[in-house]
Amino acid sequence: MLLISWQKCLKKSKKKSDSAVVIEKVKDLGIDYNSIEIKGAAKTEFDGKKYNFTIIFRNYRNKEIWVSVRAMLGIEVARLHCTPENIKIF
Repeated sequence: MLLISWQKCLKKSKKKSDSAVVIEKVKDLGIDYNSIEIKGAAKTEFDGKKYNFTIIFRNYRNKEIWVSVRAMLGIEVARLHCTPENIKIF
C-alpha cells in the first residue's frame, strides 16, 4: 500500500528524482561495478497523513537485488528480494 502511494507521487513529479540522476551519471561514466548501494529519503501523503521513510537499494551484479523500506526509528516495513530464480516480498 505504501509503495503504491510512493509511486503515485513520483508520477506527479516532472522533475527527475535524485536516484535517476545518480543512475544516469553512473551509466555516463561507464563505471563497472560488482555491487552498488543507493540510499535515499522519501516523503508521501496517504489518507491525509504525511509519512517519511528511507529506501535502500542494493544490487549485486547478476546475482540479486534488495530493496528495503524503513519508517520511523529505522524499522523496516517492507523488503523486496529478487534473484534470477525468484522474487520475494517480505
